[in-house]
Amino acid sequence: PKHLNQSEIINENFIKIITELFNQMNNEKSYSGKLEIIEQIFKVINYILKINKGDNFSTDDIAPLCEYALIKSKPERLSSNLRFIQMLMSDKNSSLSKMHFDYLKIHMNIIKNCNYNHFNEITENEFIENCQKEKEKLIDTNL
Repeated sequence: PKHLNQSEIINENFIKIITELFNQMNNEKSYSGKLEIIEQIFKVINYILKINKGDNFSTDDIAPLCEYALIKSKPERLSSNLRFIQMLMSDKNSSLSKMHFDYLKIHMNIIKNCNYNHFNEITENEFIENCQKEKEKLIDTNL
């Protein structure tokens, strides 16, 4: 969390809630249900910010919290869930739903394409080592 400067804002209970919501998305069959879960995730993120910053926060404050929540919750099948939603989403969906969908998709892609330059206080070697450790954990848990 120190690289995203979120350790003082978000605690593990909120990560558990967000992780549970991502898991619910995997079990939800309808695109509108999946989209509603994304809305709930952003309600949690907004609630966290409101607790810590009052009404004085912006989308710039949401970005690192969203990315941190994505990294910590490690949602399974997020890409396929987002593709499914995108295929079926229509003009009937609210603009807020569309914005949250786009925001989640953008930050998922930022994480997928990140490198050590995206973080403060971390060297390239630390970044590579951390990535390797996480890959090893994933391999170990999939066996």
